[in-house]
Amino acid sequence: MRLKAAIVTAIIVLLTAMLGLITEGLKLYREFAVTTPVAATVTPIALQTKIPLTATPPIPPTPTSDETIRTCAFAGLNTQTLLRVNVDAALYIAGQANNLGFAQSDEIQFPYFTDVYVVQDFNTGIVFAKKDDWSNVKVLKKPITASQLSDGAAREAARIADQFGIRINMGSSLVKVAQAQNLGYPRTGEFKFSCHNETYVGQLFTIAIVYIREKDNEMGIVQYP
Repeated sequence: MRLKAAIVTAIIVLLTAMLGLITEGLKLYREFAVTTPVAATVTPIALQTKIPLTATPPIPPTPTSDETIRTCAFAGLNTQTLLRVNVDAALYIAGQANNLGFAQSDEIQFPYFTDVYVVQDFNTGIVFAKKDDWSNVKVLKKPITASQLSDGAAREAARIADQFGIRINMGSSLVKVAQAQNLGYPRTGEFKFSCHNETYVGQLFTIAIVYIREKDNEMGIVQYP
């Protein structure tokens, strides 16, 4: 009995010692885990990469200088017939004296039977005379009526003027600018020209071309010649 009791006592002592060791080990582990930092794993973030644009950016319009406009306007002017009005001639003076507006043609000679006549077209009428008989200039106001064409020479003069005269719009913006700037009389009708893929309308006057851009009605003037 005493032997068994001694064995049991020894086992209890041993288990108690082992439990103490386990407890002490857990205590040490906890202390170590709290006081010793764990190295953090840092994953580096890649720098931002610039991605090239795949779409081509729009090309800004080429600035249009006065000299560029002048070159384009002159190219358009080359397709026109220019009036060479003699402002000192009897026909022109008669046209101005009768308030017929701008000349719309040069002096045009035409035969009628054995005589030669000269006619000139204006905005609101025509004037004509037998060549060298400048003191006997005749005036036909527009619209020309049948009563004004009582003789054959008048009928032929009206036909020639209508065939060869250009049409000038007295109320156009181009004419108004030319009048305001004292640019002289029109030497062409209105004509179109292009510059950097934009469309313009121009008109030559005595000393300059007046133009207007169709898309926004911006106007300008370039010197001639």
